[in-house]
Amino acid sequence: MRLIATDVTVPGPSPQHDPLLPPTSLVAEPGEVTLVPVGPEGSAREATALALALGGAVRLGGGSVDLWGESDPHVLRRHVVLVDVEGVTAPEDALPATAVVREQLVLARRPSRGTAARRVLLEHGVADGSVRWDTLDPGDRTAILLDVAARRPDAQVLVLAGPDRHGGDPRRWYAAARAQADTVLTVVVLCRPDTIAALAGPVTPTATTATTASIEEVPA
Repeated sequence: MRLIATDVTVPGPSPQHDPLLPPTSLVAEPGEVTLVPVGPEGSAREATALALALGGAVRLGGGSVDLWGESDPHVLRRHVVLVDVEGVTAPEDALPATAVVREQLVLARRPSRGTAARRVLLEHGVADGSVRWDTLDPGDRTAILLDVAARRPDAQVLVLAGPDRHGGDPRRWYAAARAQADTVLTVVVLCRPDTIAALAGPVTPTATTATTASIEEVPA
């Protein structure tokens, strides 16, 4: 499903506060990875606000979000899955890997017994589910989170927020995002402008509008 955000803003906690998100626009197509630079240095606050806006989980201050022509927040919440959003769906670093995956399976409304979680980890080459989540490679962590998110019934769009904040090689998580897009999902990644520049060449966002870039191939 095509996801379109047009001049979307998210207000601050009161009229005296600056907006959490300045006017932002993007178009994300099925089967593509759309990279969206958020904030001059990848502001976590703006990334969270934009993710919540795209997922129909926050009141907009202005603009609109449409999923294949539908702007009803209930439709967005049904089909847009928020992945690794700080303070919302991001897992706790200190938890065992099995506990993290079980929690993510619950969010995805999938069977979440320990055996199911261990099966997911094994599929991603993690044999010991007792290890701390933050000891896994950042690319592997993101791949696991995207995989589980894509299993949610009715998932059409994955919004991945700030995978570059974990460090590591961005080509690893981009490859995982590309793999999900290849299943005809729409994948949106919110990340720092310098990360996009490293992956796809220079990107110069304005102060008020996010620009997007799609990458067809990233060298290993």
